[in-house]
Amino acid sequence: VKVAGWFARAFFAVRPAGRGVPRSNVLDQLHDPLDRERDMRIHVGGDHAAFETQQAIVDFLTAEGHDVVNHGPTEYDAEDDYPVFVLRAAEAVRDDADSLGFVLGGSGNGEQMAANKVEGIRAALCLTPEFASLAREHNGAQIASIGGRFVTIEQAKEIAELRRRRGPATKHGASQIKGEVVAFPRRR
Repeated sequence: VKVAGWFARAFFAVRPAGRGVPRSNVLDQLHDPLDRERDMRIHVGGDHAAFETQQAIVDFLTAEGHDVVNHGPTEYDAEDDYPVFVLRAAEAVRDDADSLGFVLGGSGNGEQMAANKVEGIRAALCLTPEFASLAREHNGAQIASIGGRFVTIEQAKEIAELRRRRGPATKHGASQIKGEVVAFPRRR
């Protein structure tokens, strides 16, 4: 049984060794609260510029037990461009309240901008695991945009792992900030 570090510290700090409930009865029923989003639905879309990275993320998240929906492309085509695939993924995240998404392209900039065109979606450019974590926790982003030309496949997997393990935005008034941004009228 894998013991979550936070639980082990809390449990054994208040219960001396040899006391309390046997480990097998308690620990078998517990899980790390940061891992509450395992087995979740994750939508992915991109284009030819990050095709290899996209496929690696799809394979990685599928192997982790998630329900991954690949909105394309499903095969490499140098003529593919991101809008159709990214918009499909962003709309799916919007329509599936408890899901997350990843959109990928050469830099990730255009993909992020396209995803943000979908009402109700907050997408953030995530070129490092720290950006991904902050975007989710502090800004409530549902979609991480990854630039395949700037992020290695291993870094992309690390971003995907962090994103799926982090809970909804709770720090620094992220919900309030999100509300203020959404309520702000568009200026021309």
